[in-house]
Amino acid sequence: MLVRAFQGALRRRAVLHNLRASGALASIPSRTLSGTPVTETDEYTIFPREGPGLDYKLNWSLNGDDVTPGGNAYRNLDAAALQQGAKGDKAPRSGADKVLEAGDSVPFETFDLHLADVKAALEKASDLYVEDGAVKGGSNFNIRVITDSASYALAAKALLDQSKVSGWPFEKAVNVYAAGGAKPFVGVMFAGGKEGNVTGATVAVGGAPATAIKNAMSLVAEGMKA
Repeated sequence: MLVRAFQGALRRRAVLHNLRASGALASIPSRTLSGTPVTETDEYTIFPREGPGLDYKLNWSLNGDDVTPGGNAYRNLDAAALQQGAKGDKAPRSGADKVLEAGDSVPFETFDLHLADVKAALEKASDLYVEDGAVKGGSNFNIRVITDSASYALAAKALLDQSKVSGWPFEKAVNVYAAGGAKPFVGVMFAGGKEGNVTGATVAVGGAPATAIKNAMSLVAEGMKA
């Protein structure tokens, strides 16, 4: 895909040229969406074509969730594809799956540390699986699950109604971050409104069996009803 460069892109190239000339660029880490390089020439900015695993709208949406994909990112894959991906999964088959609540059974600081660990693991993953939908049973809020584990994605898909998920933006009240290779942890942090009601939640799952996804999402669904 060829996109004619804007003036901002020209200014950006000038800045990059100056940084390269000064040697400062070597100290600046580079980041791309889906690990795919973007090539700039004097006249054009060349973006790779979209395809399976490379969806610019999904990648920008994930970036807004504080996760920049380092590889492929898939949204709402069918169960057969996830079952195939689960064969080489990092998610453990057993272990603790009890959900800890930030500010109650675990300090907020501890939750934040594990959440950061999970996000870091997700950004290093070669494949990310995103499950968007609403919890089955008539819930009036949407959930997004971002994971490097097809097993976690399967567990989430079984609990979600994805029939109304189509275009963008996808508005959600709950984000679930789950990395099979992260440090073991299962926790939730609820967000409250001015009237004391629960308006959203963030979940962090690391190094836990897939049952932790079900337990966390079920607890969130109950909390959102309160």
